[in-house]
Amino acid sequence: MILAPISGFKTIQDKPDVYTQGKKTETHNNLEDTSETKLLLKTQKRLLRNNGDTIKIINTLISQSDKNKNIGKYSLSFDFLWEALYLSKEGSYLTEETKIHRRLGKLYEFYNLDDAALQHLEQSLLIAQKTPKHNPEYASNLIASYMNMAIRQRNLGNYTRALHYIDSCFIIENQYKNQDISFPFLDAERGKVLSQLGQFEEAKQHLYKAQKETEGKKYLTEQIYTLIWGIFITA
Repeated sequence: MILAPISGFKTIQDKPDVYTQGKKTETHNNLEDTSETKLLLKTQKRLLRNNGDTIKIINTLISQSDKNKNIGKYSLSFDFLWEALYLSKEGSYLTEETKIHRRLGKLYEFYNLDDAALQHLEQSLLIAQKTPKHNPEYASNLIASYMNMAIRQRNLGNYTRALHYIDSCFIIENQYKNQDISFPFLDAERGKVLSQLGQFEEAKQHLYKAQKETEGKKYLTEQIYTLIWGIFITA
């Protein structure tokens, strides 16, 4: 499995095997869209002339990746992330590198490439742990990396391991209370995992807490209501 097809500014389009595992192959119409490829190259050139502000370039590439992922253009989303990762590694920008690996892990999940997804999420956590603690994003980035590992393990059915990662999130959150870190879905995720382990009463406590924390955020609250209702049906 090739996880980092970067030499200079190569894109994932140069590595078709990334989309293949066994007999499963993903076909993308947008890989054949030369207009999008030209737009990508034009964006690269424009960004690299942007006063040498590498952090700004990296964050813009990440933003472009997110936008393309949200509209289903996953190959272009990969392209932007690989270039952002190249610049992050070259400049030793650990915070940005952590965020990029998390996004790569999520993208690989779309293709059911479990090993690749997990490797990128593990890499994200490893780098987040190495980030200097005086970095203002240290705690939030570390929690996000632990949280993504927890969700991945839960999706794989490894509930006890998922709970371990969630517990790490709570420990870090308590250590850095003064930094106004907000992760309302920590309790929701813990409740969901506990319900999978059959610990329904404790699960409901965490879900009710999550419900209270997300009041006024309709989309989040609806998801938590669904989780609570699922527990009442199961228990």
